[in-house]
Amino acid sequence: MTEIIYRHGDLWLELAEKRFLVSSSVLAVSSEYFYMLFNAGFSESQQTFNNPANPAHIQMKEEDHASMAILLKLVHHQYQILDTNTVSVTALPGLCVLADKYQWTPQLQPLFRLFLTFCLPDDIYSRNVATALAISSYMLQEGAIFRKATAWLVQKELGIALRDYPEAGDYLHSNIYCKSVTQVS
Repeated sequence: MTEIIYRHGDLWLELAEKRFLVSSSVLAVSSEYFYMLFNAGFSESQQTFNNPANPAHIQMKEEDHASMAILLKLVHHQYQILDTNTVSVTALPGLCVLADKYQWTPQLQPLFRLFLTFCLPDDIYSRNVATALAISSYMLQEGAIFRKATAWLVQKELGIALRDYPEAGDYLHSNIYCKSVTQVS
């Protein structure tokens, strides 16, 4: 299967199930990973880029095509795909991990934060959603969302309502979140 992300693309990113036509320039500008891949003497950098008539090819067989499609669209400024019909809350941790792997997090972090805030349910309704919110907010350094998600998990898993023990909740969240910020940074 083929998807054209950028119609004047000069690079096919080939995943196991799908390939994407993209701009190598957009990838290189938006990601130190791709910049180094194209310019640091790797075999990929030996290919000729900037030729839409004959695009280069790079294989990335291990990546999830659905997550990669979303990220590629975002770095190519196709923001209309970032809605709750296209991206679910439970898919966000995978997107955060993939963005981190390819060094897109600084560019995409504001969009992910906006999405997280927009789609955050008033009441967390499942362990999967709470876990996804906790992981995503941890990676994005979103303290308020992290606090809400972890409080829900602690209450459901341990039967303890942190609102009944504010000092314990403050201790738990500040220690986990402070460690997460220093580890992510």
